Amino acid sequence: MATSPMPDDLETLVPEPWTGREFEADPAPFLERLRAAHGPVAPVELMGVRLWMVLDYRESLEVLQDETAWRKDMSHWRAMTQGRVPRDWSLLSTGLTRRSMMSYDGEEHRRASIVLDRAMRPFQHPTHPQARALREAVARIADELLDLMTEGGDGTGTADLCAQYTRPLPVMVVGRLFGFPADLDDELLMDVWRALDGSTDTVAAAERLIAAMERLAERKKAEPGDDLVSGLLAASPGLPAAQLAVELYQVLSVGADSTGNLIANTVLEILRGNTGACAALASGRTGEAVNHAAIACPPIGALPLRFAASDVPVGRYVIAAGDPVAVSVVAAHRDPAFAGRLAADALHSTRAHLAWGAGQHQCPARDLAGSIVSIALERLFARFSRLEPVEPLDELPWRATLSVRSLRALVVRYELAPAPPGGEGREVTREADAAAQVPRTEQPRTGLRRLLGALRRRVG
Repeated sequence: MATSPMPDDLETLVPEPWTGREFEADPAPFLERLRAAHGPVAPVELMGVRLWMVLDYRESLEVLQDETAWRKDMSHWRAMTQGRVPRDWSLLSTGLTRRSMMSYDGEEHRRASIVLDRAMRPFQHPTHPQARALREAVARIADELLDLMTEGGDGTGTADLCAQYTRPLPVMVVGRLFGFPADLDDELLMDVWRALDGSTDTVAAAERLIAAMERLAERKKAEPGDDLVSGLLAASPGLPAAQLAVELYQVLSVGADSTGNLIANTVLEILRGNTGACAALASGRTGEAVNHAAIACPPIGALPLRFAASDVPVGRYVIAAGDPVAVSVVAAHRDPAFAGRLAADALHSTRAHLAWGAGQHQCPARDLAGSIVSIALERLFARFSRLEPVEPLDELPWRATLSVRSLRALVVRYELAPAPPGGEGREVTREADAAAQVPRTEQPRTGLRRLLGALRRRVG
């Protein structure tokens, strides 16, 4: 009688360290060495914690789509329940330990998804007035940031696109989506970046953000508005403000950061001369340009951890029940099988990238995020006739962790394009927003200038 193979012991295997400047600059060589040595899945160590890294595209889809074999809830993590994961492990400080929709499984996740979809639909579906108004607000915020970036010059200059555009824009849009007041505290916005950057004040910043979200939820309970927070409360009246605060924190920290990273990485791919991205942008297919960029330079390193529900064979190994598994988006996109599929059918395969995830836990706001990215790129490239990096592209500073793959800075020389006659496009934006009777919630220019200055000092 045949017997099932024994699971491989993650604690006794020799893992590859998931750190170092080499990985930050370009993770591809490291990931390809892993694939050559181990096949589609490999044991790695991240700051003292061991986990499995899935490298091939097909196996990545299996992990992401099979909710029976692979769970999101951290209660399935054997090392965590046994107290073998350090309390100060960096990924725990990002909110991983707080239960939210991102970590629900099965029926609990399905119910939460229905609530979120119901609340998000007016802001995602292009025919809804809320969606149209939000798109106009994205364009207006983009214009305001570009105005500040280029003011006081003769049409040429230098700017850090990350600090002055790609990072603040999505955070400001999400603040508007949540219905934050117009006088949004600069320190609250700075806490977003403190929580994301993994520095010594990350934990405190995350706690302050969650507290601010809870105060916002209580305010919206008393005074509902035309915003996502009010929509979530209407879709789930019994949702406690404290739990809603955690959900909002996850949307703000994960969603806004990934969206900003995707804007920056797409600009980088255009500057690199990515053939597919450049051709798509030149023909007005901005969304397709973003797809090409997401494949070549995804905004995330690996998707959130999954945990084996039982012993599962993957490639050369058997993953033991309770072991953590991370899907490397960068590696999956470089899988030769996926590259072959892309070459054979680029039109459809570009949409098969994993930057939004896959399966039931794929990004629930991907349509909205995609719209923000496309509008941000369109406004940016319409404003400039020339953009070129100040530093060599292979020397740019990266913020690369297990879950993040983004530039710390992208300093460019620019030359403004000739202004359109009469500035009609800008007036259309303002008129459409007024017609939708949506209040303008962006900060006054002086406050925004102060905020951008603080961000530049932080990331500089």
